[in-house]
Amino acid sequence: MTRIAIDFAPRSWRRTLGPLSPVWCAVLALTVVIAIAASVFGYRVYARDQARQALADRIAQREAAHVRANPPVAPIAVPALQANAINAIARTLNLPWRRLRDTLDNAAMPNVALLSLAPDLNRHSVRITAETTNPDDMIVYLRVLREQPFFVDVQLTHHEINDQDINRPIRFQLEAAWASR
Repeated sequence: MTRIAIDFAPRSWRRTLGPLSPVWCAVLALTVVIAIAASVFGYRVYARDQARQALADRIAQREAAHVRANPPVAPIAVPALQANAINAIARTLNLPWRRLRDTLDNAAMPNVALLSLAPDLNRHSVRITAETTNPDDMIVYLRVLREQPFFVDVQLTHHEINDQDINRPIRFQLEAAWASR
């Protein structure tokens, strides 16, 4: 005869899990742990994706606001004459002013007064006008400038004595060229 299991007691967890072997209980516990770990990992991935999406939305909103605030501007056609003037100004600003100033400071002499500097950007040179009361000071100043490493060539181009002045100052001009780099 076959055995018939008749059980009229109400169902409960204890009665359902009671007849299970310890191996099945361990498998069930491991399954619950894996399900919880997968849920936590899935939630972290979901939260990270939501944060990335929110960041992408904020960036898109900022870019849209920037485009609305700064609409694209059509390029401006600059006439050749104006472009040449702008390029000349840019070349003047790109003149090695600091090195030129430092070089002239290193060559400064108490009896020589600098009156003007006129750079010639195409020739990489500067026209210096200076004044002194002694011709020897003029020659020494010229030698000192020639010894400066910034200048590759220094030439005296003009000198004159002002007879109208009681001190009879010597005004001289020299051309100093630097190496183009």
